[in-house]
Amino acid sequence: MIALVAAVVYLVLVHGATLTGSQGLHLAAVALLVVGLLVMLHGQRILQLLLILAVAGLIGFTDDPGQWLLYAAPVLFPLMIAAGIGRSLLPGRMPVIERMMWHVNGCPEELDRQHRRYARGVTLYWCLVLVAMALMNGLLAIYADPVTWSWISNIASYAVPVLAMLAEYAVRSLCLPRQAYRNFFDFMIRLIRLGPTLARELAADWRDDRSDASPATRS
Repeated sequence: MIALVAAVVYLVLVHGATLTGSQGLHLAAVALLVVGLLVMLHGQRILQLLLILAVAGLIGFTDDPGQWLLYAAPVLFPLMIAAGIGRSLLPGRMPVIERMMWHVNGCPEELDRQHRRYARGVTLYWCLVLVAMALMNGLLAIYADPVTWSWISNIASYAVPVLAMLAEYAVRSLCLPRQAYRNFFDFMIRLIRLGPTLARELAADWRDDRSDASPATRS
């Protein structure tokens, strides 16, 4: 919840700074971004050091380092999430979407082969969606004016995951018509309730780099 509030505050600060030209909002957005990234990378000292070096490089070699950081955020965040999701597709690991299906379907001993195959495909699908989102934001940062960039990258682009989710749900209803949930809203409620559990499991896998056997086999 804290992360969600911080993300919303950041987007408001960035958009407000872009529309008004306020240096105070601009500095606040940059500070929140850097602190947030350092917190996200807690325990990853090498990545934290690389972030600090990257910020120092921008300060030393660019005329407006803060703006470059704001341009980079809508590109880097989707790529970071895509990398985390894609990592779950490596041999011996459980794809992120399969883990979600496992929980939503009541934690069975094992999902059937059809569900596992579909989940792997959807995991790849989300990687591609996020990479496309990052590419779009990168092109906007290069070619669009700051106001257009902000309206799309910081506001409108977040409709992309929503539309992608709705499209995937429609396809899933055709490919896997029998599900444990009643409808899309029931599905979303279950995901929201499972949010903290999923976050803990994925964070543990990332830190420990353990083989992703079914969560049912975990202590």
